[in-house]
Amino acid sequence: MSRLYSITFTNKNNDQKTIKFSNVNVILGEKGSGKSTFLRIIAEVLSKTKIFTKDDFVQKEFNLSVKHANIDNEIKSWNSFSTLTSSATDYEKKLQQLKEIFEVYIVQNDNRKKSLSDIYSKEIKWNKKSIYFSELLNQIKKNNIQFEFIENIKLLNNSLEEWSSFFKKSNDLNLNVIYENITQNSNNYPLWKNDVRLDIKKLNLEQTRENLEQTINKLNDPQLLQTFIGNQNDFLNSIFQKQNQKLALLDEKISVLIQNKIEIYKKAIILIQKLEQLFIKFNNAYTKASNNISETMQKAEKNQSSFNKLKEFFAHIPKYLKNLKTNFDLVNNFDIETNINFAIEPLAHKKFSSINYSLPPFKLSEKQISKIIKIISKGKASGRVPKDLLTLIKKPEEFSTNTNNTAMEEIYEDLISTHHKIYVEGKIYEELSNGQKSLFGIKNTINNANEYKDTSNFLLLDQIEDDLDAWTVVEEIIPLLNKLIKQGKQIFIVTHDPNVGTLLENSISITIDLRQNNLEDKFKINAIFDKTNTAETRYLEGGMNSLEKRVQINNEKLQGVNNG
Repeated sequence: MSRLYSITFTNKNNDQKTIKFSNVNVILGEKGSGKSTFLRIIAEVLSKTKIFTKDDFVQKEFNLSVKHANIDNEIKSWNSFSTLTSSATDYEKKLQQLKEIFEVYIVQNDNRKKSLSDIYSKEIKWNKKSIYFSELLNQIKKNNIQFEFIENIKLLNNSLEEWSSFFKKSNDLNLNVIYENITQNSNNYPLWKNDVRLDIKKLNLEQTRENLEQTINKLNDPQLLQTFIGNQNDFLNSIFQKQNQKLALLDEKISVLIQNKIEIYKKAIILIQKLEQLFIKFNNAYTKASNNISETMQKAEKNQSSFNKLKEFFAHIPKYLKNLKTNFDLVNNFDIETNINFAIEPLAHKKFSSINYSLPPFKLSEKQISKIIKIISKGKASGRVPKDLLTLIKKPEEFSTNTNNTAMEEIYEDLISTHHKIYVEGKIYEELSNGQKSLFGIKNTINNANEYKDTSNFLLLDQIEDDLDAWTVVEEIIPLLNKLIKQGKQIFIVTHDPNVGTLLENSISITIDLRQNNLEDKFKINAIFDKTNTAETRYLEGGMNSLEKRVQINNEKLQGVNNG
């Protein structure tokens, strides 16, 4: 494993001092003595990277610079180190870049001890780009998860649409029909049922008349008559040659008969013409009467149909209003204390197993209900459902909702953003105290260090006990660090905590005061200040006298309890 054995410092007088390091190096000193700066110099040496392109302020203010270092038994010159390739001029930003070279370099105000949302922003921040946000949303969409309030909104919207569609039928209703006499009996109009008009063409009267007229014309034809009589005379003459007188008389009778026949035909023609006129008048009269009856019946039937539609419309109003009122009450009386449970499996952090994300059961606030209504109403609604049904019925279009996939996704995104929880070691992150957050940040950083990184064998820790009580330090931090020490990790730790300073195994103390002019006085290993005080008792306990006094007071309290 890689190891830092020593750093040799020098000053303007070319004096030199070599600091030899152990596996566990506890850095002590007064406030403002340069402990954090010393830890930063160690980080630069280990990474062989300087954060300043020009002289470090340490050289100017403290007359101190690094000459070389022994890393893995190889001497590395300070001048051979590279410089951070950064345009940043701010010290904190440069320090942040230096931190990123190490798996475990926790500074005093490290954000890993303060806020998961800052240090793990790429993984945790709740926006559409977060893989965890997207995964929770995908689970909801995949499982087609619904919840009661949205279902109630859908029911109300459907009943509104049904009501609107139904009420539009009133535009086609004839309200004036209520003033008409409605008859449902059409049996008084038999002619309406059976057409009794005569088909004159089928009677062939016109053809008969024409035939008679043609016959009369033929009978009136003298040539035709003469031919007929002549033919008869020839016939008779051949039989009765001597009866000429009788033949003449017969011719006269034939002529009379023909005239009589013509008269009969003429009378027949007149009769036929009268019949034709009579039938035409009958048919015209029937048609007129039939049309009047038809018009009356059509009006009656239309009135009856309009009246039936009117009755049916008013008969169905209660059904639609009841359905609308039921769903209206479901939305307006929704219990905000109702737990909404999407039953989504928690998502484990892809890198940190102790972090997971979940959408536990939640309740809708009035504000969220308003927001949901605005989303699904395309912004047309005021963010609330009218408190009285009549207002909603008058202007149903103002509550026209849209629960398609796009609108629902927007709702789910808002619910996830509002109600998601980050769990840290089984506890809700937002509910953790500063101390709990700090403890998690420390443990998570150390436990998830990449063993294959060049700097993974080094732990640089600057007052990690901040925000932690002494009991937590003893129970959580000391065992963790001692475990790493046994694994061969080399630790450099700045502390004001007596437990960290004294309970770590095989540690040495390095007392720092870079403000001292004498190079020898700037660094002291396992310093002894007097007969009763080591560096640990002086800087961590406030002196041996203070430690003994605290022990005495504690014993007295315990004695009082035991005697009681």
